[in-house]
Amino acid sequence: MNPPKLKTLAILTQSTVSPLYRWLWEEFDLIEVNRKRYGTDWQALAELANRYGIMAGRGKKPTANIVRQTFYRVRARRNRSVMGRFNRSVQAVTTSSLVE
Repeated sequence: MNPPKLKTLAILTQSTVSPLYRWLWEEFDLIEVNRKRYGTDWQALAELANRYGIMAGRGKKPTANIVRQTFYRVRARRNRSVMGRFNRSVQAVTTSSLVE
């Protein structure tokens, strides 16, 4: 995993999320693929975040438990975001079908 590259994401920059949250959001796809394939070593992810100087909330060093909890919050938010886009797409298609 390369050093984190924190993209400017409107959804994250407008809120008060931790650097750890932003990092896990940014690297979510890579972590999720490897998590499904090999399982998750939360301690290794916490050590990696520490090595890069990525802090959890209130400037705390990430622990395995904090990384796990934060990852699950990121996953839940991403899933809600995807479902929202899906529902809007379905609504747009249904509405356009009625117009024609």
